[in-house]
Amino acid sequence: MKILRDPRILVALGILAAVIALGLIATGDSVIAGAIAVVIILGLVIAAFDAIVLIPEFHYGVKILLRKPKEGTLPHGPHPKWPLIERVVIVSRKLQTFTFGLEFTAGDTLRIVVRKVVLQFRPDPEAKAEDLSENDPHRGRNAFISVDEVSFKEGLPATVQSRLEALGGTVDAEDLIHGRHAIIDFIHCVLMADTMPHDNHDPANCEICESLPEGDRIPKAPLAAKYLIRYYSTHFKLVKEWLKTKKPETKSLVERRFGIEVVGCEIAGIEFTEKTEAIQEERKQAEARKKVLDAKAEAMRGLLGVKKGGAIPGLTPQMALNLTEATFNPEEVERRVISVEGDAGLGALVSALGDRKGGK
Repeated sequence: MKILRDPRILVALGILAAVIALGLIATGDSVIAGAIAVVIILGLVIAAFDAIVLIPEFHYGVKILLRKPKEGTLPHGPHPKWPLIERVVIVSRKLQTFTFGLEFTAGDTLRIVVRKVVLQFRPDPEAKAEDLSENDPHRGRNAFISVDEVSFKEGLPATVQSRLEALGGTVDAEDLIHGRHAIIDFIHCVLMADTMPHDNHDPANCEICESLPEGDRIPKAPLAAKYLIRYYSTHFKLVKEWLKTKKPETKSLVERRFGIEVVGCEIAGIEFTEKTEAIQEERKQAEARKKVLDAKAEAMRGLLGVKKGGAIPGLTPQMALNLTEATFNPEEVERRVISVEGDAGLGALVSALGDRKGGK
Protein backbone atom coordinates (compact mmCIF):
# COMPACT_ATOMS: atom_id res chain seq x y z
CA MET A 1 0.00 0.00 0.00
CA LYS A 2 2.92 2.36 0.52
CA ILE A 3 3.48 2.57 -3.24
CA LEU A 4 0.06 4.19 -3.63
CA ARG A 5 1.22 7.11 -1.47
CA ASP A 6 3.50 8.24 -4.31
CA PRO A 7 1.54 10.71 -6.50
CA ARG A 8 3.63 9.74 -9.53
CA ILE A 9 2.30 6.18 -9.37
CA LEU A 10 -1.26 7.45 -9.15
CA VAL A 11 -0.76 9.69 -12.17
CA ALA A 12 0.71 6.79 -14.14
CA LEU A 13 -2.26 4.59 -13.24
CA GLY A 14 -4.60 7.35 -14.34
CA ILE A 15 -2.90 7.63 -17.71
CA LEU A 16 -3.03 3.85 -18.16
CA ALA A 17 -6.74 3.80 -17.31
CA ALA A 18 -7.34 6.58 -19.83
CA VAL A 19 -5.56 4.65 -22.60
CA ILE A 20 -7.60 1.52 -21.81
CA ALA A 21 -10.85 3.50 -21.78
CA LEU A 22 -10.08 5.16 -25.09
CA GLY A 23 -9.17 1.82 -26.62
CA LEU A 24 -12.44 0.23 -25.45
CA ILE A 25 -14.50 3.10 -26.76
CA ALA A 26 -12.65 3.15 -30.13
CA THR A 27 -13.24 -0.54 -30.73
CA GLY A 28 -16.84 -0.33 -29.60
CA ASP A 29 -16.45 -3.34 -27.36
CA SER A 30 -18.25 -1.89 -24.41
CA VAL A 31 -19.66 1.52 -23.57
CA ILE A 32 -20.10 0.40 -19.96
CA ALA A 33 -16.45 -0.61 -19.71
CA GLY A 34 -15.47 2.81 -21.06
CA ALA A 35 -17.66 4.56 -18.51
CA ILE A 36 -16.13 2.53 -15.71
CA ALA A 37 -12.69 3.43 -16.92
CA VAL A 38 -13.61 7.13 -16.95
CA VAL A 39 -14.85 6.88 -13.34
CA ILE A 40 -11.61 5.17 -12.37
CA ILE A 41 -9.66 7.94 -14.06
CA LEU A 42 -11.53 10.63 -12.17
CA GLY A 43 -11.09 8.81 -8.87
CA LEU A 44 -7.37 8.38 -9.42
CA VAL A 45 -6.92 12.00 -10.43
CA ILE A 46 -8.77 13.18 -7.31
CA ALA A 47 -6.73 10.80 -5.17
CA ALA A 48 -3.53 12.01 -6.82
CA PHE A 49 -4.30 15.61 -5.93
CA ASP A 50 -5.28 14.65 -2.35
CA ALA A 51 -2.20 12.49 -1.85
CA ILE A 52 0.13 15.45 -1.49
CA VAL A 53 0.02 18.53 0.74
CA LEU A 54 2.12 21.67 0.49
CA ILE A 55 3.01 23.37 3.76
CA PRO A 56 3.49 27.12 3.20
CA GLU A 57 6.41 29.08 4.55
CA PHE A 58 6.18 30.11 8.23
CA HIS A 59 3.69 27.27 8.85
CA TYR A 60 3.81 23.65 10.00
CA GLY A 61 1.41 20.76 9.51
CA VAL A 62 -0.01 17.97 11.67
CA LYS A 63 -1.50 14.84 10.09
CA ILE A 64 -4.92 13.69 11.31
CA LEU A 65 -5.78 10.08 10.48
CA LEU A 66 -9.35 9.06 11.24
CA ARG A 67 -9.72 11.99 13.69
CA LYS A 68 -6.59 11.02 15.60
CA PRO A 69 -3.53 13.34 15.42
CA LYS A 70 -0.32 11.64 14.42
CA GLU A 71 3.02 12.18 16.11
CA GLY A 72 5.43 14.74 14.73
CA THR A 73 4.89 17.79 12.55
CA LEU A 74 5.46 18.62 8.90
CA PRO A 75 7.85 21.47 8.07
CA HIS A 76 7.63 23.85 5.13
CA GLY A 77 7.42 22.07 1.76
CA PRO A 78 5.49 19.24 -0.01
CA HIS A 79 4.56 16.06 1.88
CA PRO A 80 2.69 12.87 0.88
CA LYS A 81 -0.37 11.67 2.77
CA TRP A 82 -3.06 9.03 2.57
CA PRO A 83 -5.66 10.34 0.12
CA LEU A 84 -9.23 10.87 1.31
CA ILE A 85 -8.79 9.28 4.77
CA GLU A 86 -5.96 11.49 6.07
CA ARG A 87 -6.01 15.26 6.39
CA VAL A 88 -3.40 17.79 7.43
CA VAL A 89 -4.00 20.69 9.78
CA ILE A 90 -1.82 23.63 8.73
CA VAL A 91 -0.80 25.95 11.58
CA SER A 92 0.63 29.43 11.06
CA ARG A 93 3.88 30.27 12.84
CA LYS A 94 3.30 33.99 12.48
CA LEU A 95 3.14 36.15 15.58
CA GLN A 96 -0.28 36.22 17.25
CA THR A 97 -1.75 38.17 20.14
CA PHE A 98 -4.15 37.13 22.87
CA THR A 99 -5.63 39.72 25.24
CA PHE A 100 -7.13 38.75 28.58
CA GLY A 101 -7.72 40.04 32.10
CA LEU A 102 -7.08 38.61 35.55
CA GLU A 103 -8.65 38.98 38.98
CA PHE A 104 -7.43 37.63 42.29
CA THR A 105 -7.98 38.00 46.03
CA ALA A 106 -5.66 39.85 48.39
CA GLY A 107 -4.92 38.80 51.94
CA ASP A 108 -7.63 41.11 53.31
CA THR A 109 -10.20 39.45 50.98
CA LEU A 110 -10.38 42.49 48.68
CA ARG A 111 -10.24 41.82 44.94
CA ILE A 112 -7.46 43.06 42.64
CA VAL A 113 -7.92 43.21 38.88
CA VAL A 114 -5.33 43.17 36.10
CA ARG A 115 -7.28 44.94 33.39
CA LYS A 116 -5.19 43.98 30.38
CA VAL A 117 -2.56 41.37 29.54
CA VAL A 118 -1.53 41.37 25.88
CA LEU A 119 0.29 38.11 25.19
CA GLN A 120 2.43 37.84 22.05
CA PHE A 121 3.08 34.26 20.98
CA ARG A 122 3.50 31.85 18.11
CA PRO A 123 2.51 28.15 17.96
CA ASP A 124 5.40 25.81 18.74
CA PRO A 125 5.82 22.78 16.42
CA GLU A 126 8.08 21.06 18.96
CA ALA A 127 5.75 21.25 21.98
CA LYS A 128 4.05 17.95 22.82
CA ALA A 129 0.95 17.37 24.94
CA GLU A 130 2.50 15.39 27.80
CA ASP A 131 0.22 16.29 30.72
CA LEU A 132 -2.78 14.35 29.35
CA SER A 133 -4.04 10.94 30.43
CA GLU A 134 -2.51 7.88 28.79
CA ASN A 135 -5.79 7.11 27.03
CA ASP A 136 -6.11 10.57 25.51
CA PRO A 137 -5.51 10.37 21.73
CA HIS A 138 -3.73 13.75 21.84
CA ARG A 139 -1.09 12.64 24.33
CA GLY A 140 2.39 13.04 22.85
CA ARG A 141 1.01 14.93 19.85
CA ASN A 142 1.48 18.60 18.99
CA ALA A 143 0.21 20.51 22.02
CA PHE A 144 -1.15 23.54 20.19
CA ILE A 145 -3.65 21.66 18.03
CA SER A 146 -4.51 19.41 20.98
CA VAL A 147 -6.06 22.41 22.80
CA ASP A 148 -9.34 23.69 21.42
CA GLU A 149 -10.03 27.42 21.21
CA VAL A 150 -12.30 27.55 24.25
CA SER A 151 -9.79 25.67 26.43
CA PHE A 152 -7.02 27.99 25.27
CA LYS A 153 -8.93 31.22 25.95
CA GLU A 154 -10.18 30.05 29.35
CA GLY A 155 -7.36 27.78 30.48
CA LEU A 156 -4.40 30.07 29.85
CA PRO A 157 -5.69 32.96 32.02
CA ALA A 158 -6.78 30.45 34.69
CA THR A 159 -3.24 29.01 34.81
CA VAL A 160 -1.74 32.47 35.41
CA GLN A 161 -4.47 33.45 37.86
CA SER A 162 -3.89 30.38 40.03
CA ARG A 163 -0.29 31.50 40.53
CA LEU A 164 -1.41 35.05 41.33
CA GLU A 165 -3.76 33.78 44.03
CA ALA A 166 -0.75 32.30 45.81
CA LEU A 167 1.13 35.59 45.42
CA GLY A 168 -1.63 37.84 46.77
CA GLY A 169 -3.23 35.57 49.33
CA THR A 170 -1.10 36.79 52.23
CA VAL A 171 -0.66 40.46 51.24
CA ASP A 172 -3.20 43.24 51.77
CA ALA A 173 -4.72 44.93 48.74
CA GLU A 174 -3.08 48.33 49.39
CA ASP A 175 0.39 46.73 49.47
CA LEU A 176 -0.35 44.83 46.26
CA ILE A 177 -1.40 48.01 44.46
CA HIS A 178 1.76 49.79 45.63
CA GLY A 179 3.75 46.75 44.43
CA ARG A 180 2.13 46.60 40.98
CA HIS A 181 5.53 46.46 39.25
CA ALA A 182 6.34 43.33 41.25
CA ILE A 183 3.06 41.79 40.06
CA ILE A 184 3.96 42.61 36.44
CA ASP A 185 7.36 40.91 36.77
CA PHE A 186 5.75 37.92 38.47
CA ILE A 187 3.28 37.48 35.59
CA HIS A 188 6.13 37.74 33.08
CA CYS A 189 7.95 34.92 34.86
CA VAL A 190 4.85 32.70 34.97
CA LEU A 191 4.39 33.17 31.22
CA MET A 192 7.99 32.90 30.12
CA ALA A 193 10.14 31.00 32.64
CA ASP A 194 10.30 27.30 33.46
CA THR A 195 11.40 27.89 37.06
CA MET A 196 10.63 31.09 38.94
CA PRO A 197 13.68 33.15 40.00
CA HIS A 198 12.61 33.12 43.65
CA ASP A 199 12.75 29.31 43.65
CA ASN A 200 16.57 29.49 43.69
CA HIS A 201 17.02 32.45 46.03
CA ASP A 202 19.91 32.27 48.49
CA PRO A 203 20.61 35.45 50.51
CA ALA A 204 24.16 34.27 51.18
CA ASN A 205 24.94 34.62 47.46
CA CYS A 206 22.67 37.55 46.69
CA GLU A 207 24.23 40.99 46.17
CA ILE A 208 20.83 42.65 46.43
CA CYS A 209 20.17 41.15 49.86
CA GLU A 210 23.60 42.28 51.03
CA SER A 211 22.66 45.87 50.19
CA LEU A 212 19.39 45.67 52.16
CA PRO A 213 18.98 46.25 55.91
CA GLU A 214 19.18 42.97 57.76
CA GLY A 215 15.50 43.04 58.69
CA ASP A 216 14.43 43.53 55.04
CA ARG A 217 16.43 40.65 53.57
CA ILE A 218 14.56 37.82 51.88
CA PRO A 219 15.13 34.37 53.42
CA LYS A 220 16.44 31.37 51.56
CA ALA A 221 14.18 29.46 49.16
CA PRO A 222 11.65 27.95 49.27
CA LEU A 223 9.94 31.26 50.02
CA ALA A 224 6.63 31.59 51.81
CA ALA A 225 3.99 33.48 49.84
CA LYS A 226 4.23 36.50 52.16
CA TYR A 227 7.78 37.19 50.91
CA LEU A 228 7.02 37.11 47.19
CA ILE A 229 5.92 40.73 46.74
CA ARG A 230 8.96 41.91 48.67
CA TYR A 231 11.23 39.68 46.59
CA TYR A 232 9.93 40.90 43.22
CA SER A 233 9.90 44.53 44.46
CA THR A 234 13.56 44.47 45.52
CA HIS A 235 15.02 41.99 43.00
CA PHE A 236 13.57 43.45 39.80
CA LYS A 237 16.98 43.76 38.08
CA LEU A 238 17.79 40.13 38.81
CA VAL A 239 14.33 39.04 37.58
CA LYS A 240 14.74 40.83 34.23
CA GLU A 241 18.17 39.25 33.77
CA TRP A 242 16.71 35.86 34.71
CA LEU A 243 14.12 36.14 31.93
CA LYS A 244 16.80 37.01 29.37
CA THR A 245 19.04 34.06 30.24
CA LYS A 246 16.41 31.40 30.93
CA LYS A 247 14.03 32.10 28.07
CA PRO A 248 16.05 30.50 25.23
CA GLU A 249 16.81 27.37 27.26
CA THR A 250 13.53 26.31 28.83
CA LYS A 251 9.77 26.38 28.34
CA SER A 252 7.35 27.72 30.91
CA LEU A 253 4.36 25.78 32.18
CA VAL A 254 2.09 27.95 30.01
CA GLU A 255 4.20 27.27 26.92
CA ARG A 256 4.31 23.52 27.49
CA ARG A 257 0.64 23.17 28.36
CA PHE A 258 -0.72 25.22 25.46
CA GLY A 259 1.94 24.50 22.85
CA ILE A 260 3.12 28.05 22.28
CA GLU A 261 6.30 30.08 22.31
CA VAL A 262 5.81 33.28 24.31
CA VAL A 263 7.60 36.17 22.61
CA GLY A 264 6.55 38.89 25.05
CA CYS A 265 3.66 40.45 26.90
CA GLU A 266 2.41 43.87 27.95
CA ILE A 267 0.52 44.32 31.22
CA ALA A 268 -1.52 47.36 32.26
CA GLY A 269 -4.21 48.45 34.68
CA ILE A 270 -3.46 46.73 37.99
CA GLU A 271 -6.01 48.26 40.33
CA PHE A 272 -8.93 47.62 42.64
CA THR A 273 -12.17 46.27 41.25
CA GLU A 274 -15.08 48.73 41.35
CA LYS A 275 -16.57 46.86 44.30
CA THR A 276 -13.23 46.93 46.10
CA GLU A 277 -12.87 50.68 45.46
CA ALA A 278 -16.28 51.25 47.08
CA ILE A 279 -15.23 49.18 50.09
CA GLN A 280 -11.94 51.05 50.34
CA GLU A 281 -13.74 54.40 50.22
CA GLU A 282 -16.08 53.29 53.01
CA ARG A 283 -13.08 52.20 55.08
CA LYS A 284 -11.35 55.55 54.58
CA GLN A 285 -14.47 57.45 55.57
CA ALA A 286 -14.91 55.25 58.63
CA GLU A 287 -11.28 55.83 59.64
CA ALA A 288 -11.70 59.60 59.18
CA ARG A 289 -14.85 59.60 61.30
CA LYS A 290 -13.07 57.58 63.97
CA LYS A 291 -10.19 60.06 64.09
CA VAL A 292 -12.61 62.97 64.51
CA LEU A 293 -14.49 61.15 67.26
CA ASP A 294 -11.22 60.29 69.02
CA ALA A 295 -10.15 63.93 68.86
CA LYS A 296 -13.52 65.07 70.19
CA ALA A 297 -13.32 62.59 73.03
CA GLU A 298 -9.82 63.76 73.85
CA ALA A 299 -10.98 67.39 73.91
CA MET A 300 -13.96 66.51 76.12
CA ARG A 301 -11.67 64.75 78.59
CA GLY A 302 -9.46 67.82 78.70
CA LEU A 303 -12.36 70.19 79.28
CA LEU A 304 -13.91 68.04 82.01
CA GLY A 305 -10.64 67.65 83.88
CA VAL A 306 -9.99 64.01 83.06
CA LYS A 307 -6.60 65.04 81.73
CA LYS A 308 -3.95 66.90 83.72
CA GLY A 309 -4.79 70.55 84.43
CA GLY A 310 -8.23 70.14 85.95
CA ALA A 311 -11.68 71.07 84.72
CA ILE A 312 -12.88 74.57 83.90
CA PRO A 313 -14.88 75.79 86.90
CA GLY A 314 -18.61 75.73 86.24
CA LEU A 315 -18.29 73.76 83.00
CA THR A 316 -21.03 71.14 82.67
CA PRO A 317 -20.78 68.08 80.36
CA GLN A 318 -23.32 69.65 77.97
CA MET A 319 -21.29 72.86 77.81
CA ALA A 320 -18.15 70.85 77.10
CA LEU A 321 -19.97 69.03 74.32
CA ASN A 322 -21.13 72.31 72.79
CA LEU A 323 -17.63 73.71 72.88
CA THR A 324 -16.20 70.57 71.30
CA GLU A 325 -18.78 70.64 68.48
CA ALA A 326 -18.09 74.32 67.86
CA THR A 327 -14.36 73.60 67.64
CA PHE A 328 -14.44 70.53 65.36
CA ASN A 329 -17.51 71.18 63.25
CA PRO A 330 -18.33 74.88 63.02
CA GLU A 331 -20.40 74.45 59.85
CA GLU A 332 -22.69 72.03 61.65
CA VAL A 333 -23.03 74.46 64.54
CA GLU A 334 -24.27 77.12 62.12
CA ARG A 335 -26.99 74.78 60.88
CA ARG A 336 -28.12 73.63 64.31
CA VAL A 337 -29.98 75.62 66.96
CA ILE A 338 -27.95 75.79 70.15
CA SER A 339 -29.43 77.68 73.11
CA VAL A 340 -27.51 80.79 74.13
CA GLU A 341 -29.14 80.87 77.51
CA GLY A 342 -29.30 78.55 80.46
CA ASP A 343 -26.77 76.38 82.21
CA ALA A 344 -25.84 74.43 79.04
CA GLY A 345 -25.93 77.37 76.63
CA LEU A 346 -23.18 79.29 74.94
CA GLY A 347 -23.72 82.24 77.32
CA ALA A 348 -22.88 80.11 80.29
CA LEU A 349 -19.97 78.58 78.33
CA VAL A 350 -18.47 82.01 77.62
CA SER A 351 -18.97 82.97 81.24
CA ALA A 352 -17.18 79.84 82.42
CA LEU A 353 -14.27 80.42 80.09
CA GLY A 354 -14.08 84.02 81.26
CA ASP A 355 -14.01 82.94 84.88
CA ARG A 356 -11.14 80.54 84.15
CA LYS A 357 -9.25 83.17 82.21
CA GLY A 358 -9.66 85.63 85.03
CA GLY A 359 -8.49 83.09 87.53
CA LYS A 360 -11.76 82.83 89.41
